Amino acid sequence: MLGNGSNLLVSDHPIDIPVVCTKSCRGFQVIGDRCYVETGCLMPRIVNTLGRANLGGLEYFASIPGTLGGAIYMNAGRGEQFNLSISQAVVYVDVFDMLKKAELRLSAEQCVFGYRKSIFHEHPEWVVLGAMLQFTPSPHAIVRQRIQQRLSVSQRYQDLRFPNAGTTFCRVDEPHGMRRFMGIQIGGAAYSSVTPNWVINLGGASFDDVTKLLEISPQNAQLEWSVWT
Repeated sequence: MLGNGSNLLVSDHPIDIPVVCTKSCRGFQVIGDRCYVETGCLMPRIVNTLGRANLGGLEYFASIPGTLGGAIYMNAGRGEQFNLSISQAVVYVDVFDMLKKAELRLSAEQCVFGYRKSIFHEHPEWVVLGAMLQFTPSPHAIVRQRIQQRLSVSQRYQDLRFPNAGTTFCRVDEPHGMRRFMGIQIGGAAYSSVTPNWVINLGGASFDDVTKLLEISPQNAQLEWSVWT
């Protein structure tokens, strides 16, 4: 299953498996201060559209180019120190079980959300169809202000000059984290010299360039995105 591919590194070699893209599944329905969102809807679109309906709470997703399905799968959000993630807005998630050929509805508790993980990591046969999200009533002007603040922070501190997959490792248990790797380059791939813990494509980076770069990492570091080989 493929959403927007925001947190995905795909091999340069042919992949002999079916790939289903969910980007056409992008409908949503506002019900009071809740909204049912289909799996392929982009998070910035959700934030901006709900803002115009005077609903907020997920403004920090304005700078994250992923889909709802991907956000739920990895419990996306801001860094661990901010304690902000999509799970805090989830009421329930609708799932299709490909083995049983049946639909399931899981409560937020049943999704077993953790930092950058969920129960869906343990069930590759489950496909996220959509979710009911809870929003906070807030004037559009306030929501728009928060969105602009988030975008300003992103533009100031994140290396947006080159294609990237955002944060590379979700946990780095070292005093200096990823800063000592900044600027290291292999082929067309490099650790950003601007934003710690970001791998960027300087131009023509191959799958092998990136995977070799990932091997230069702190011990026990956990990838925040997936690698398809």
